[in-house]
Amino acid sequence: MSTSTTQRRKVSVLRRAAASAAIAALMALIGCGADIPGTSGTSPTTDTSTTAGSATVTDADVHFASSMNPHLDQAVEMSKMLQEKAGVAPEVRSVAKQIQTTQEPQIDTLNGWLKTWGRPFGSDDGSGAEEEGSANHHGGNGLMSELEMQTLDMADGAAGQKLYLDGMITHHQGALAMAEIEIKDGKNPDAVQFARNIVKDQNHEIATMQNLLAQL
Repeated sequence: MSTSTTQRRKVSVLRRAAASAAIAALMALIGCGADIPGTSGTSPTTDTSTTAGSATVTDADVHFASSMNPHLDQAVEMSKMLQEKAGVAPEVRSVAKQIQTTQEPQIDTLNGWLKTWGRPFGSDDGSGAEEEGSANHHGGNGLMSELEMQTLDMADGAAGQKLYLDGMITHHQGALAMAEIEIKDGKNPDAVQFARNIVKDQNHEIATMQNLLAQL
């Protein structure tokens, strides 16, 4: 056997030994859970996570939610008052029940948003909550004054249903004005859609109540 052949065999043996050692080392690393480049080890990532309420929220959105909250609350209170009276026409009672059923969950929705936005209703954030709370006592934006609420509460069914329809038409018109402002100036998509729904639903209810009032 020539010297060159012997040398080639030695080199081949050494290469196989080195390869076996490398494989053994790699398996040992995997068994220990080490990070192997190009495998399942940790690699840099871009944080794309979002948090609840991260959608755009402006002062206009907060003002709308804070202002609409007591507005809806009073409408529910008015509707409950009427439904407790005897002698109310079934059609009028039905409208009152519909308004109560529709607006109670809307109040919960607005409260949830304000909490998520870090502006719980009643907080002194300059959003208009105090302004609307005051309007609830003195009238404004379609809200009934305290005296008007007391008059509705004390009226019998026949008189009360007229007071209710007349007051709720004005009440809805005030809500429409606020909703139109939100549609124009608001940026939060949920709040803007909420305002659009108010415009659609309450315009329909106004027409219904006007027809009922004309028949009484």
